[in-house]
Amino acid sequence: MARANGEGTWSVHKQGDYVRQRYRVMIDGKRKSFYGKTKTEALQKYKEFMTDYTPDEVKKTTLTVCDVAYKAIDARKGQIKPTTYEYYTYSVKRLEKDKLGALQIHSVTLSDVQEYINSLADKNALSTIKGQRVILTITFSYAEDNGFIEKNFMSKIKLPNEANIVKEAKDHVFLTTDERKALEKEADRKNTNKLHRGTIGKPFYGVTAKAVVFLLHTGLRMGELIGLLWEDVDMERRFIHIRHNVPTSTGVLTTPKRKSSIRTVPLDDVAYGIIEDLSANKNGKHVFHTESGGMISRNDTDRTLKSMLKRAEIEQTPTLHDLRHTYASELIRNGVDMKTVSVVLGHKDIATTMNIYVHKSDDDLECLKSALE
Repeated sequence: MARANGEGTWSVHKQGDYVRQRYRVMIDGKRKSFYGKTKTEALQKYKEFMTDYTPDEVKKTTLTVCDVAYKAIDARKGQIKPTTYEYYTYSVKRLEKDKLGALQIHSVTLSDVQEYINSLADKNALSTIKGQRVILTITFSYAEDNGFIEKNFMSKIKLPNEANIVKEAKDHVFLTTDERKALEKEADRKNTNKLHRGTIGKPFYGVTAKAVVFLLHTGLRMGELIGLLWEDVDMERRFIHIRHNVPTSTGVLTTPKRKSSIRTVPLDDVAYGIIEDLSANKNGKHVFHTESGGMISRNDTDRTLKSMLKRAEIEQTPTLHDLRHTYASELIRNGVDMKTVSVVLGHKDIATTMNIYVHKSDDDLECLKSALE
C-alpha cells in the first residue's frame, strides 16, 4: 500500500565504499529521497525542503493566466518553429498588459475571456484579436490537460463582428509602373557636390538600394532576401532557390515557416544584373551583405527605401513587403496566370493570392475608362 504524504521510510544507500542514510517519502504522489551521513542529517534536509515547499494543489490555485500561458508555450517549444514560439511569446506579453493575464486561472470565467476579446476591438486589428484568441486557446487547453481547471471553454469564445473593429487592416500599396521605374532610377543615383556620402561620381546608395530593386523584381519577402545565400544562386540557369529565412523576431537564419515558401524564383535581367554586381564583391555566404560580410539590416533597408521614395518624389509610402505586391501586380498586369504568381510568391494556396490581388493599382483601372467606348 502506498504511504501517505509525510510517512517516510528509511534505508541504507551504498555506492562503492560510500554509505549514506536515505529517507524516502511521498510528496504529491511522487516519491522523493533525502540523503545524509546520518539519519539526523537526512531528516534535516527533508525538513528544510518542506519549509519552502508549496503543494501542487496550492500551486494550481495560485497560477495566473499568464503563468500557465508561458508553461503552455514552453511545452510546445520543441514541436514548433522558433518563429512560432516567438510569436506566441509576443502574444503572452500583450496579454500581460490586461487584468485578465493576472487573474488566477482557476477563477476565470467564460465571460471574463469574452469581455477581453470584445475589448480588443476598440484599438486592434482583426489579426491581433485572432492571435490573442489562439494563445488563450493554447493556454486553457494546457490548463485543462494538467488539472489547473476543470473544463476548457475556449471553443465558445467568439470573435467580434468585423463591423465593430475600429482599427482596419492596413491596405496593400501597389506602385504603378511609372513609380516603380522612378524608384529604380533613383537607386542608380550618383554622389554629387551638393548631395554625397562618399566619392563624387560613385553610387549614392549602397547594397540596401540594390536590395530594394531586387525585391521589386523577385517578389521575395525581406527575410528571404536577407537569408539568400550564394549556395542558393544558380547563375547558369538564372534562378534563385528560396531555402532560408531570417525572421524579424529572432534575426537568426532558419528555414522557411511553410513548405510552400521553399521554391524557385526566376531572375529577370534586372535581378540577374544585381546578382552579377554582388558576385564581384563576395564576402561571406550571404548574397546581400554588409561590408564586414554580415547580414544586412531590415531597418537600414527600410530607411533607404524611404529616402529613395522621397527623392524620387513618389507620394505613395510602400513598405518593404509592399514591393513584393508591386512585383506580383506587374506579373498579373503582363498576363501571368494567378496560379503561377501564387507559386512564385510562395503562397500556401491560390486563395491567398486572389484575396490580395483582387485589389488593382491605378494602372489597372485606367483601362476601364475606355472599356465601353
